[in-house]
Amino acid sequence: MNVGFMKRFVAYVVDIFIISFLFSLITMNYSNYELEDYNQELDNIMSDYVNEKISVDEYLDHYESVTYHIAKSSVVTNCVYLVLCIGYFVVFQYLNKGQTIGKKLLHIKVVGKDGMNVRLRDLVIRTCIINEILPSILSSILVFVCSKRIFFVGYSIISAIENVFILVSAVMVIYKSDGRGLHDIMAGTYVSYES
Repeated sequence: MNVGFMKRFVAYVVDIFIISFLFSLITMNYSNYELEDYNQELDNIMSDYVNEKISVDEYLDHYESVTYHIAKSSVVTNCVYLVLCIGYFVVFQYLNKGQTIGKKLLHIKVVGKDGMNVRLRDLVIRTCIINEILPSILSSILVFVCSKRIFFVGYSIISAIENVFILVSAVMVIYKSDGRGLHDIMAGTYVSYES
């Protein structure tokens, strides 16, 4: 039997809460004052633009530059997040036969196409698609090998593609009769009730 969108969504929210809590614990003592300064600068740029103190071109130039610096100073924390996501959504879920804590609480699990236990490879594909793993990796690489302009354009394109993937997946889970999202189809998985 296929699991509905709301049950899957609630399980995912529980899992993201757990990841966020662990992330906060791990990075608690990592103070990135540069990042705070850049976020303040973004606020100032937006304020200047809204109050018509700067033109659209000036706004875009400043925004592009600050976004680049934020990405560069966030590489360490991005790596921590990636390790947590892969550890939790791939390794932990695999070792628990397709269940995260959120899925366990809601009595659902990820299974392979054949209805049997999910394979590690399938969880890697699934996790990369729905947990923004590939965009995070690509943006971390782009920030070190590209100019600010190319990084900004590449990052914008990657983010747009990721958002489309997530939106299409959500719509598919809601409206398809088998309840499989794009991430399920690409990974060859289903979400089913615990047996």
